[in-house]
Amino acid sequence: VLLSIPKKRGLYYKFKNGDTLAKVATLYKVSIDDILDVNHLEEADIFSPGQRIFLPGAVIPDPVPIWYSPV
Repeated sequence: VLLSIPKKRGLYYKFKNGDTLAKVATLYKVSIDDILDVNHLEEADIFSPGQRIFLPGAVIPDPVPIWYSPV
């Protein structure tokens, strides 16, 4: 197991099927331009499942609450 510790505030993200950079940037409240700059990317449209990028200053979203019916 390889542990990656970023040198700046943020987190690493691994793309899944159906992910887009815009969707990921919105979810983690990061500018697309900042993501492209930090990761030295020119294209914002071409990502394959399993590809990892760094999201500078990312904010982890709150989990969706799970509601159960009373018994």
